[in-house]
Amino acid sequence: MAGGTRETYKSQLTCTYGFEAPIESALAYTPNLLVPDRRERTRSGLIAQDLLALGVPPAAVTALPQCDVQQFKDPVEALGWKYVVERPTQLHSAIKRNLLGRMSEAANACSYLSACEGVAAARWRQLGMLLDEVANKHNAGDKIVEAARTAFACMAAWYANHYGETR
Repeated sequence: MAGGTRETYKSQLTCTYGFEAPIESALAYTPNLLVPDRRERTRSGLIAQDLLALGVPPAAVTALPQCDVQQFKDPVEALGWKYVVERPTQLHSAIKRNLLGRMSEAANACSYLSACEGVAAARWRQLGMLLDEVANKHNAGDKIVEAARTAFACMAAWYANHYGETR
């Protein structure tokens, strides 16, 4: 977040929402996907709350563009994508500290960055154990990795195409 401005933060949240919200929807509709704490891992609504706190009108939040994420074929593919959206949570506390150090007025707009405070490491280990279990039990390690690569490529394209537009 170069510069640490309110507009930059809104742009980042907008772009993150557009990537994570459709993935959360696809995960919710994946049959037989067993992810512990699934509800607590759903954060796009928190991004919407933060955008509202930053003055984005409700109609504008509901009209935000979203990445085209197709329904996952199976839980193995879904877990590869889940890895990609969970990975950044390891940095959210540090990002929040940096943000508030630059913009203390954003304190009421940090629900998304605060969602994993105190539990990020444990959830990351838990997801890692689940990935290991599924990879070993279903001989699906390569499929998980391929899904994660696809998700990372999708994320890179999404941010390249939309972050600049929202700034």
